[in-house]
Amino acid sequence: MRASASSVLLAFVPLRPTGRRVLSVRASLGVDVGPARADTPSTSRWAHLNAAGSSPPPASVLRAQISHLELEAELGGYAAAQAVAEAERNVYSSCARLLNAASPGEIALLDSSASAFAKAIYSVPLQPGDIMLSLNDAEYAANAVAMLQHAKRCGAQALTIRSTPDGGVDLPLLARL
Repeated sequence: MRASASSVLLAFVPLRPTGRRVLSVRASLGVDVGPARADTPSTSRWAHLNAAGSSPPPASVLRAQISHLELEAELGGYAAAQAVAEAERNVYSSCARLLNAASPGEIALLDSSASAFAKAIYSVPLQPGDIMLSLNDAEYAANAVAMLQHAKRCGAQALTIRSTPDGGVDLPLLARL
């Protein structure tokens, strides 16, 4: 993978003695790092290695947030929300185009990645004896909790397996499970 691209991989692999079901979603989003850093002024002074889901916003996001707060100060929160409702609806269409989704109805925007991950996990129909694998050596704690809770409710198992050195799935290890 190019250094200037980021990738999202979400994979759930319920295994059964009678066969395997695999649900995976992969979206590769090309990101030109230079302009992204240029639009985030603090990156010229700091390396934000511990920001997780709360990274410094790009200047364009900061301007949009300030603009909306000014609109709320002028109109009030409810009227400001109504004033930008169409633009908010357009976000779904933009995301659908970006992710090559069939329609905006396939897009769900949530308040955090942990909440989104939990909703995705809970939507996977597990049955007793299924095994749900996390293909990640450093699973985020909230994601691991969602996997463990869902597996327990369904009588399934949640396991973590190590990735290959390049971040891929260790197929020989997977075959031994």
